[in-house]
Amino acid sequence: MGLERRFTVNYKVFDNTQLNYTKNIKSDMSDYRDEVLNQLKVGALTNINETLNYTFSPQWLSWFKPNFTYNTNYAWIQPRNGIYDAANLNLVRNSGVNFSISPTEVIEIFYTPVSKRESTKTPSRTRSRGLASFDAEDENKKEDEKNLQKDQKVS
Repeated sequence: MGLERRFTVNYKVFDNTQLNYTKNIKSDMSDYRDEVLNQLKVGALTNINETLNYTFSPQWLSWFKPNFTYNTNYAWIQPRNGIYDAANLNLVRNSGVNFSISPTEVIEIFYTPVSKRESTKTPSRTRSRGLASFDAEDENKKEDEKNLQKDQKVS
């Protein structure tokens, strides 16, 4: 009879940074069956595993995308039925850097193809007129008519 406990934390610090931590603990409860509920004993530890992963992916430039990783694993294993009273330890650490470069975007920093230049131009004239311009024109026409009528009455 055994007891296994797991603890996991996944935390996204920022949009480009993530941290993951996991811990697994296994116990052999065969010698503690009667004491588990009375004294809350969890048994003899037989296995502990811990894992930590850290990832950082900054967005410094649109054409250059680096990715930094750090991973570590720790394991402690002590079998109950072994000949020797000893434990196996294992520690593994890895770190890495990888990146991607977009050659198209690098070239477009210095040279923009004609097809893209034409598609990004904004038209210099528009054909539609907003309601605000119609209202302003109507008021200007009314004022001009009033002024013309005043001038005709005065003369």
